Amino acid sequence: MAVTTTPSITRVDGNDPSTTTEKLVEILKRDGGVVVENLISKELAAQIKKDLKPEFDRDLPDKYGFFPETTQRATGLLGVSEACVELACNKHYIDVANAMVSSHYTFWRGDRQQTVSGKPIISTTAGFRVNPGGTQQVLHRDDK
Repeated sequence: MAVTTTPSITRVDGNDPSTTTEKLVEILKRDGGVVVENLISKELAAQIKKDLKPEFDRDLPDKYGFFPETTQRATGLLGVSEACVELACNKHYIDVANAMVSSHYTFWRGDRQQTVSGKPIISTTAGFRVNPGGTQQVLHRDDK
């Protein structure tokens, strides 16, 4: 008989001193996701919501049918909202991204080896507003 368990997502408090980059990276590597409560202030969250409302309101229904009509999308968030820029500059966000996505490699340049590193760069942003009546997506990865 197979034993099944309902998956759970670890929740941590962004203001707790024990919520370190190392702890977040460990949870992400183990579980593939983590919820960081209190990552930003309620005031910043309210400002982001206010800033993005016109963008969501302008969204057209998805003609391919992937997103239900109850889901609205916005893109280019850093160009729309200074509050989104503040979120993207959050220390936890930056430190975890640097720890998990930075690359390091060594190559030959002439007769010498050279080692270089690169940190992640935000090249695109997207937001989703799921309105009443919308259903929750299953936990998934976009990169398969």
